[in-house]
Amino acid sequence: MEQMEQRKEKAAELSSGRHANTDYAPKLTPYERKKQCSLCSVLISSEVYLFSHIKGRKHQQAVRESSSIQGRELSDEEVEHLSLKKYIIDIVVESTAPPEPPRDGEERQKNKKKARKIKARMNSRAKEYESLTETKSSASDSPYKAKLQRLAKDLLKQLQAQDSGSWANTKVSALDRTLGEVARILEKENVADQIAFQVAGGLTALEHVLQGAVPAANANTVSRIPPKSLCSAVNVYSLTCSNCSENCTDVLFSNKITFLMDLLMHQLTVYVPDENNAVLGRNTNKQVFEGLTTGLLRVIAVVFGCLIASRPDGSSQPATPKIPTEEMKNKPSQSDAFNSRVQDLISYVVNVGLIEKLCGCFLSVQGPVDESPRLAALLQHAAGLLQGACTLCRAVTGRSHSIFDSNRQDPTGLTAALQATDLAGVLHMLYCVLFHGTISDPGTASPKESYTQNTVQVAIQSLRFFNSFAALDLPAFQGQRLLRPVVPALGRFHQP
Repeated sequence: MEQMEQRKEKAAELSSGRHANTDYAPKLTPYERKKQCSLCSVLISSEVYLFSHIKGRKHQQAVRESSSIQGRELSDEEVEHLSLKKYIIDIVVESTAPPEPPRDGEERQKNKKKARKIKARMNSRAKEYESLTETKSSASDSPYKAKLQRLAKDLLKQLQAQDSGSWANTKVSALDRTLGEVARILEKENVADQIAFQVAGGLTALEHVLQGAVPAANANTVSRIPPKSLCSAVNVYSLTCSNCSENCTDVLFSNKITFLMDLLMHQLTVYVPDENNAVLGRNTNKQVFEGLTTGLLRVIAVVFGCLIASRPDGSSQPATPKIPTEEMKNKPSQSDAFNSRVQDLISYVVNVGLIEKLCGCFLSVQGPVDESPRLAALLQHAAGLLQGACTLCRAVTGRSHSIFDSNRQDPTGLTAALQATDLAGVLHMLYCVLFHGTISDPGTASPKESYTQNTVQVAIQSLRFFNSFAALDLPAFQGQRLLRPVVPALGRFHQP
């Protein structure tokens, strides 16, 4: 009997990837018989996920709350040993995902309610901003000002003339021509052109165009406007905001940013099932990797990047909108207004469930992306969004510039959300991208000598995200011990 127990423990250790060499990389090969954590009600499909789960903060805390040795708290090694021996079990009969714990369901409903309150506050501030902002002067140094005004009006006219049904081919062609003309002007990257289009109501018109994607309630429903046109619209949106702090700040203060977030969340809700995270990635509809979702991720990452670069911190001229002096009495400073809006935005992102949905996308990656440019682009921009959120969060929550600052309060909840999802699944994705498909011996894993540009860009952006999270909360980042086997592969992507 004792020998059986020893064999069982040894098998559990091997299946977990626990090895004397701390650089051992867990295998991605799916288990023939799936496992389950009986304590957390989580399905486990591979060594990578098992390794990640038993070293996760949520699981380790649950084990410590359930067990103790002579009244003292368990060490990390004891938690791991107890997890493998007691809580990680084989699933004898394959069934659907375990039911969501009632506490998690209640927490999700609580978060949704909080998200609605945050959005209402953001909308109220947006109306106040629009009423206080000075009317833009008609003078402009853009040589295309008149043409951009006409094109913005054309977009609105085309939308007003359309009924609620699918667009006719002639109307779609007219829409594409208008978007194409705007794109050709904005591709010159002239800030005056970008501002002229925004002042003419261009971003508002693009919002109305992108609303054509919303009626698609499931993956089989056809949107009113063809996907190609929607991708063109989101591309123009990105061109309008790229390296233009004035437009990006307007997107934040006028709360256009929540429309982009809601549309992205809609796309992910359609294609990423709302299930237990352990099987979330496996059931993700691969249509999520089409152009509209990637375009939305790119736009939001672009806006975040501009907001970071132009954040009013006292050392540079703020890019926040000009408000009449007589209206500024009893109003918060521009810096305070910026910080409070960004903090609300990040809180909204967390409570609406966007981090979990992005985690589902990353978990769906099961192999290399060398030959998958669309998938690589989505992963790159999704990691860029997470990087921007971490950087903004650190900037507006009163953190010092030192990563060793003991003040770790994060009222937005972003740090906790990233920890709960094992850094939103980015680490899992890197294992698949860097190791999967390169293992000649099933018992070992090693990075390739070289990677395609697709993989390089995904790895570099992932590094930037990890760096931003480490700056946000170094102890939490250091707790991600699964990074150790990936470090040798990531080292070759380091850029000064």
